[in-house]
Amino acid sequence: MPNEAPHLLERLAVHQPGTRIVASVQRDLQKQTQEIVNRFAREYSSNHIYNLAAIVADVETGEVLAYAGNVSYQSDERRGNHVDIITSPRSTGSILKPFLYAGMLHDGQILPSTLVADVPLNINGFTPQNFNRTFYGSVPAHRAIERSLNVPLVRMLSMYNTGRFMSLLKKLGMTTLTFSEDHYGAALILGGAEGTLWDLAGMYASMARTLSHYRIYNGCYNPADYHPLTPYPAREKEPVLSLTDTRLTDNPLLSSASLWSMMEAMSALNRPEEEADWQQFRSMKKIAWKTGTSYGSRDAWSIGVTPRYVVAVWAGNATGEGRPGLTGVANAAPVMFDIFSLLPGGEWFDMPYDEMELAGICRHSGHKASFICEKVDSVYIPAAGRATSVCPYHKWVHLTQDERYRVNSSCEPVENIVSRSWFVLPPSQEYYYRNYNIDYRPLPPVRPGCDQEESNQIDLVYPEHNSVLFLPVGLSGEKEKFVFRAAHMRPEATIYWHLDDLYLGETEDEHQITCSPNPGTHLLTLVDDQGNQRKILFEVK
Repeated sequence: MPNEAPHLLERLAVHQPGTRIVASVQRDLQKQTQEIVNRFAREYSSNHIYNLAAIVADVETGEVLAYAGNVSYQSDERRGNHVDIITSPRSTGSILKPFLYAGMLHDGQILPSTLVADVPLNINGFTPQNFNRTFYGSVPAHRAIERSLNVPLVRMLSMYNTGRFMSLLKKLGMTTLTFSEDHYGAALILGGAEGTLWDLAGMYASMARTLSHYRIYNGCYNPADYHPLTPYPAREKEPVLSLTDTRLTDNPLLSSASLWSMMEAMSALNRPEEEADWQQFRSMKKIAWKTGTSYGSRDAWSIGVTPRYVVAVWAGNATGEGRPGLTGVANAAPVMFDIFSLLPGGEWFDMPYDEMELAGICRHSGHKASFICEKVDSVYIPAAGRATSVCPYHKWVHLTQDERYRVNSSCEPVENIVSRSWFVLPPSQEYYYRNYNIDYRPLPPVRPGCDQEESNQIDLVYPEHNSVLFLPVGLSGEKEKFVFRAAHMRPEATIYWHLDDLYLGETEDEHQITCSPNPGTHLLTLVDDQGNQRKILFEVK
């Protein structure tokens, strides 16, 4: 007997033995998908990566068109080839990030280009890192999605709230969030929860379906568009023929404007260092796609969606064993794109103009432009974004005529003062941002002899206020020292460091100092050469 979808057959037959089952899979696509899965699995086995799964579904109906629950050529059961990976909960890695982005856009908390801080972060001892261990100071929200940056997304989750995000994920169709908000915490967005390929493919398909129906429903929404995939031929539903249909609503789970912005960010060809080979995936088809890699390189994900199809792929070991070099882009994305090459193309999503509005956006900050922003772009934004704040980073500064120093009327005749708008980031963000943005101009120093009150001159890059630090232990077993880091708005400033009542030393240029505080709560005080201070509390465990 042919056995071309063994994992799906076992899944369906367990509840209805001895019954003739009609499934929605397309035989030719099933065979081709399984062949692709087997081919890549043979290649990956040289790195002891033995398991791979893929699912293809129709967006409009949710019908599963191909179901490769695992490789089908192995005879060694110890390799886990009999495990149906499609229904197995696995660490999600970064695959949930677009959902958070869409949720924040829907609620008007951010705009696609809003700057999000990308500086060291400590949340009760949890210190997330970007994949390449680099910080960029500040990045636009859409770029944080495109480049899958961990630190900005953790900050965005903190703004949105973990419990609220869990509620959104459940409404979208995620069935594996069985623990409390406190259990997942900020790590939820980085793979702290488990999900299944089945659920996640269905969630992305539901969002694509909702976006595609926006024009059909003339701006209304059908909550029934959010539903899981089905392995059976979909039942025909009574079509929506009138805007008075009681199934339609004006209150969507996620607006089409937020979904369209999410799809645009996912389709941007701008991938992180983890995805150094993203250029090889240029395609004639426009695809919104996201990869994910779980902690310890145990799970590699790639999910892509178009208005017609969703393709979801997982690679790794059913045993949970991690492998060096296992990443979403290196191991799951090539499989996904090969499967997409089997599928016909089509049109892209229409921009939902009725839910967008033209706004003046500050080119530097990505916020709505204030009257002092120098470069303003007219950009379509989700209408909910009108509730966001205007640019907080442009400030009026008063300068000498050569613009070398800042001055005021106490030290310079008013007629000689030049006033202009200046883009100013907080010192901790500027510390990293200026290394990657060569056009960034730090504020000129205050001219000697000018009495000018300053605030926020000093910023602690590490540690943050009220953070919890854990004493590091080296390979020798000896306790190592912390490296505290600060940033100052004046590049030439000298900072004097004090820990409780102990003077630690002074720094210039690169403001870094090492120390090994005892367990307990400590007060860190920084004073610069002009008397500006910054104090924080932190705890060592």
